[in-house]
Amino acid sequence: HGELVVEVHVLGFEGDLYDSSLDVVFLARLRAQTTFSNVDALTAQIELDVVETRKIFEKFTPEEPELLRWILGQRR
Repeated sequence: HGELVVEVHVLGFEGDLYDSSLDVVFLARLRAQTTFSNVDALTAQIELDVVETRKIFEKFTPEEPELLRWILGQRR
């Protein structure tokens, strides 16, 4: 019942993107929203998420016709 907000971790980027507009394409869902008991547990999960994300990127090719058509269609 409000504005949809998505937090995106941009692997390998160093800088400040707060208050910036980005186009984001979702390739896969890593996990459901989770509450963590402490910062260490959150940090450990983020490390696992990064490993999983890298695996997804290894398999992804932007030449995948269906995804590429969708991306191009959204930008028109």
